[in-house]
Amino acid sequence: MIRLCLLAGILLTGICSANDDRTVLLHPGLDSGQVAFLSDYYMDPTGTKSLEFAMTEAEFTQNDRDIINLGLRGPHIWVRTRIRNAGDIEGAWVYSLNRALLEVVEIYLIRDGSPEMVLSSNKPESIRHSYKKYGTLAFPLKLAPGERVEIFVHYLPPNWSGLPLDIRDVESFENQQTRDLIIYFAIMIGVMTLICYNTVPFVFTARRTFFLYAGAQAALFIFYSHLEGMTTVYL
Repeated sequence: MIRLCLLAGILLTGICSANDDRTVLLHPGLDSGQVAFLSDYYMDPTGTKSLEFAMTEAEFTQNDRDIINLGLRGPHIWVRTRIRNAGDIEGAWVYSLNRALLEVVEIYLIRDGSPEMVLSSNKPESIRHSYKKYGTLAFPLKLAPGERVEIFVHYLPPNWSGLPLDIRDVESFENQQTRDLIIYFAIMIGVMTLICYNTVPFVFTARRTFFLYAGAQAALFIFYSHLEGMTTVYL
């Protein structure tokens, strides 16, 4: 009888370990550096598959890189990430795609089997709010001790399919967001300086070369602002 109990305990432990093999284990106050590596993906050539299909029928492929990268623009892609709070207290994080310029994006949070759409390109206000608050496609994630959730991301990239998924502690994310804003404004100040540097000579000389330089730098200003989500927020 004792041997049977021990054997049952070993089997249960093995099953739990197997279930956690592809689960991102979070600890309150800490980031996770294995989000993409522990996520799985499914390629949908038709772009017609639903969340229900992704949850119940789709045959996901294990990702073995630190980024979801399936090459250049391809079919619709579903990404599944299983997460568990491995700590003894409630934790708060930010789940981020670290990506902009997606033709289609939908993010679902599955908690206790119930799906919740947290972001969707069909709801521009949710995208605008995400960029305004987080500077990227992201949403807050709070988990009770031991709580498990699944996140499904459905997206269609306009060019490169890379998706550098990330889960950061709230304070860590805010610090990174501040650093990113400093870099953005530093670059923008430099570009605006170059625009002025070429616009002033054009006004006095009317030389076409200065006008073309200023136009190219203005295009860079707009493109980089769009890449960082600024045009989505303010235009």
